[in-house]
Amino acid sequence: MVHHLLPTVQVKLAGIADHMKNIQKMADEEKSYPEIMDQICVIHSELTSVEQIMIQDLSEHNNSNQ
Repeated sequence: MVHHLLPTVQVKLAGIADHMKNIQKMADEEKSYPEIMDQICVIHSELTSVEQIMIQDLSEHNNSNQ
């Protein structure tokens, strides 16, 4: 199966990975929980975006096979 939106997914996942590293740094620097939670919410939103892109890609693939 060809995933046409895979490059988009890969870019977004790389960005999420970088963001996670920044959150780890924030924890190491003992930033406040509210600051860290704000960043976790951003990552959660980005993961939801990746899920939606993958669902869209799967849907387009399934529709093209009918």
